[in-house]
Amino acid sequence: PNHGIPTIWEVNKSGRRKQDKENFEAQLEAESVRTANLRRAVITVQMIETEAKGAELSNDQVLRLGEERLALWVKLTEMSIKKYWEKLNVVEGQSPGKVVMWQAWKSFSRMHEIVHRRDGASPVCTKSEALEIIGSYLAKTKSCVKLICECIYGKRSSDKAVAKRDRLTEAADLLDKFKFFRVVL
Repeated sequence: PNHGIPTIWEVNKSGRRKQDKENFEAQLEAESVRTANLRRAVITVQMIETEAKGAELSNDQVLRLGEERLALWVKLTEMSIKKYWEKLNVVEGQSPGKVVMWQAWKSFSRMHEIVHRRDGASPVCTKSEALEIIGSYLAKTKSCVKLICECIYGKRSSDKAVAKRDRLTEAADLLDKFKFFRVVL
């Protein structure tokens, strides 16, 4: 008469625990019906050994990155040091400051956005002026990339920071990704 719904009197008579037990049994039965069709392959020790022998173990950075990406990292690391720009070869008869600045404009596509020069400033003629501008750009981009890395992975001294071996990107990747540096030399 109650369409399977117990009355308050029946619940009081049998107790609340009986209803909880029935609900739990119904949940177990529903779970067993859901998992009845699942099939898992049995893994043997031989299968694991075969797969392990087929995998090449290495801690080599070349295998993780690939030759092209590793070469890019090396070049970006070289370019991110001011001494690289000091030792840049200049053809005889050309102004060293203009040549270094021209190479820097080609390599640093965002220099006009990061290094501020006053309107009407005279063009860079000396190598020391060019190196001062390049040094300012390098310092600002490196600090920007460092802050991005800290935002992504946490500060180094923090216990919540991601371990360096587990990081997916490095500073050189971010310099390339945000187009702070371009390898065109």
